[in-house]
Amino acid sequence: MNAKEQFHDGLNAPDGHQNPFILLRRGQILYSLNDSKAIEFLMRAYMLESECIFYGGNPIYLSLVQQTPCE
Repeated sequence: MNAKEQFHDGLNAPDGHQNPFILLRRGQILYSLNDSKAIEFLMRAYMLESECIFYGGNPIYLSLVQQTPCE
């Protein structure tokens, strides 16, 4: 099982869909695979934990969230 599948399974764990770490990692994996759903997961992580969830990581992920217009 690869990381994409592991973090997909993590979303189905109890409260997994509200776990900012799982959402962040899922978004990062999808981004690396050029999947357009990446921003959805990165945005969810941001909404739960603000920009703090992105500290210490690649700044591209926070930049993507900050550049995404609200719908």
